[in-house]
Amino acid sequence: MALSGNNPSVSGPGHTMPGAPPVPPQPMTGFERIGIRYGLWVGTAYIVFFLLMKVLGLHERTEVAYVNGVFLIGGIVLALREYKRVTRNHIDYLPGLGVGFLTSLISSIILALFFIGYSTFDKEFASHVMTANLYGMSLSVLMIFLVIILQGTVAGSIIGFIAMQLFKRPDHRIDEDDE
Repeated sequence: MALSGNNPSVSGPGHTMPGAPPVPPQPMTGFERIGIRYGLWVGTAYIVFFLLMKVLGLHERTEVAYVNGVFLIGGIVLALREYKRVTRNHIDYLPGLGVGFLTSLISSIILALFFIGYSTFDKEFASHVMTANLYGMSLSVLMIFLVIILQGTVAGSIIGFIAMQLFKRPDHRIDEDDE
């Protein structure tokens, strides 16, 4: 028996029966909402920290950017904590990893977009970042944009994986009183 997309006994996305109403878009699940919300918070923390470093005259020191890792770790751990609380202490592994991935992806995109915007106003800073990077070569603004997203997302995925080792354990519980 050959399976095809025209088989009326098959249902699901992409397999609608003639005359059937279209399948409505699915709402975002809890882990998606939490990952996006905490990603927005972490991305905002990156920007506030950068602006503080600008005021202090430290914004051109590349090593200061590693403090962003503290924001990312904190954001992912808080997002996983929130997800575990929402799911009443039952956190599935893959959605938990998704929380960490989305938190890091959204925050990295925000930081990268901010970098593009800021670079258009402060050409001296953009020139400094393009030449004084850890890769030993001059990078374009687009390359730095992509590197920010890639580094942040990969680091966040690893942080999420590590944090899930704690959050997946049944004996690790989030009580309503902990809030």
